[in-house]
Amino acid sequence: MAEVNLTNVCKSYGADVALDDVTMTIPDGSFVVLLGPTGAGKTTTLRMVSGLDKPENGRISIGGRDMDGLTPAQRDVARRDGCLVHARER
Repeated sequence: MAEVNLTNVCKSYGADVALDDVTMTIPDGSFVVLLGPTGAGKTTTLRMVSGLDKPENGRISIGGRDMDGLTPAQRDVARRDGCLVHARER
């Protein structure tokens, strides 16, 4: 695992704002659950971290490394069981 940082992340789909200036830090080794009603931005947040979507504004970093421009495969964060994990380089 590694620390995940979202800083001022924004994403809209047309007129619908999915994420509006989201900033959060998920410490290394933490177990985090995103809760909220439909349309609150839970899936969008995970898609941003995994690299399936790009934020319109803001930054995402994993383990201190900026994820801008990296593909999902280059981020090395997804598993088949639906968990979002990051493989630590050794």
